[in-house]
Amino acid sequence: MPRTSGVFPAGLNRIFLLLAPLTLAGCAIQAHDAAFDRYRLAENLKPAEVLAKKLAITDLNCTHIKTQELSGKNVEGAPMGPVWRDYIIQTTGCGRAKNYVIQCEGDSDCRYR
Repeated sequence: MPRTSGVFPAGLNRIFLLLAPLTLAGCAIQAHDAAFDRYRLAENLKPAEVLAKKLAITDLNCTHIKTQELSGKNVEGAPMGPVWRDYIIQTTGCGRAKNYVIQCEGDSDCRYR
């Protein structure tokens, strides 16, 4: 019978010792990606607000429009495809309000959904 030390049989202990650093490295990469995602969301917010404001000027029949981000998230496309950023932008002006879902890809390619 193989000798064991700890919870796992001897062979599994070696595998665990090899896989543990890889698992921890994966967590570090994930933390980096989360920070990058926040950066990209902030970077694309301005073009999303500009588009929402243009739409609201017509829809609300008002030229004094204010915008506010209600939410923003990254949405992955197909494998190896683009990452889209979805925003919900609230627009207000002349006593009226309307929310827009704006989707952006790249630095300034935004569209109304």
